[in-house]
Amino acid sequence: MTRGVTLDVQKYDDVMSRLAAKQQLREDRAHAWADPKWFTNEYLGRPTFDKQDQIIESVKVNRRTAVKGANSSGKDYESGNIICWWEFCWDDAITIVYGPVGRQVQDIIWREARRAFQGSP
Repeated sequence: MTRGVTLDVQKYDDVMSRLAAKQQLREDRAHAWADPKWFTNEYLGRPTFDKQDQIIESVKVNRRTAVKGANSSGKDYESGNIICWWEFCWDDAITIVYGPVGRQVQDIIWREARRAFQGSP
């Protein structure tokens, strides 16, 4: 008499699906860290221009990044992208955002982060 192991095909498929999703997430995180421009443009679907790409690269390689710019130059837009990028790349990330006034942080920068997140896959 042979003892057989009952294989629950649905359960097996679910486990394999979760494993594949975890592997894809690891690959996407590594790609996002290596190429933040890819993350913002392709993953988030939020196009950026050269200066914004320089900002996120600076955040990646420097402990501090300061951006000098004029009104409507895309700093807040890119800040929202950077928040999403940072949180995506690190499991236990904590993002602290500060600015000259609380209204600017709450109403502008976090609004851009919400827009980036809501439009992402």
